[in-house]
Amino acid sequence: MTERREKRIKIITLSENTDKTVTEIAKIVGMCKASVSLILKQYRETGNVDLKYQNCGGSNKKLTNRDLRRMRIISGNNPRMTAKDVQEEMGARGDCVSLRTIQRGLNDVGCRAERPKSKPFLTKAQAEKRYQWALEHRNWGEEQWNKVIWSDETVIELRDNCPQFVRVVDGFPLTSDHYCLTTKHPTRVIIWSCFSFYGPGRSHIVEDRMNTEWYVTKIIRNRVLQQLEQWYPGSDGVFQQDNAPCHKSKRAMEEFRVNNITVMDWPPSSPDINPIENLWGLVKKRIMKTKPKSKNEIITGFIKVWHNDDEILNIMQSLVKSMPRRVRALIDSRGFHTKY
Repeated sequence: MTERREKRIKIITLSENTDKTVTEIAKIVGMCKASVSLILKQYRETGNVDLKYQNCGGSNKKLTNRDLRRMRIISGNNPRMTAKDVQEEMGARGDCVSLRTIQRGLNDVGCRAERPKSKPFLTKAQAEKRYQWALEHRNWGEEQWNKVIWSDETVIELRDNCPQFVRVVDGFPLTSDHYCLTTKHPTRVIIWSCFSFYGPGRSHIVEDRMNTEWYVTKIIRNRVLQQLEQWYPGSDGVFQQDNAPCHKSKRAMEEFRVNNITVMDWPPSSPDINPIENLWGLVKKRIMKTKPKSKNEIITGFIKVWHNDDEILNIMQSLVKSMPRRVRALIDSRGFHTKY
């Protein structure tokens, strides 16, 4: 006999054989008064000790399965519609439900509200170039992607590491943790670096202007050449760079040609297919967790994460292995935005 059934029998026994009130019985068995009353009412009506819930209280559902399917279609056709917009659309079709019910219904059918991701604007011509690039690389295997050196610059700013949301509690005062603290001119560090399947590459803290002279003398000659010789002594490595003006200048391209450096043809506005972009985001988060307070602390934090983090090598290898999936996603989208 279960503990619940024993309690129901005890409630009925006390009611039938004593003069105790419902309130007193509820205190004895440790249940609320409403539950005790329900058990006694059902016993008197049916003579059954076991409680049946199918006829208990509870309001009818405001949204039918058909309504939920309609909401899913409405949201799928227009992702920018808010719950309020969906409520108005449902109202125009003869339904009248509360906003909270609409919000619950949207969650139930998998229509989550998320912050939109930032993506660069793409023209049809740019999308076509991205699509053609993906077609040219769709048959690349693991061996070919492992020979690519991925490069890029990034900016790390000294600013408050703001969460997406904070909790405001009635009766508690607002503190500095409730605000995202900003400065007009935050301390910033510009870093150029590269990586491949074999791990993190040489880095350079940018102190000068990022022009052709800087790129040829500081990056190509002192970073790229050394990295290619270290990882690919047979001169079969491929160097990837984006289409920044200093990267594609005549002098820079001549420097690549003179040193027999194979440069990957790169489509425009394509950070989503460059795995180093994902790596930068991870590195920045790890640096900000140390709460740096100066430019030197940012640089120290970067060196520690980039070269001494045990997980970085595994992450880099996973990112390189994701390239076939990125290429397929680019083909599926016909050159337009992907989830990466």
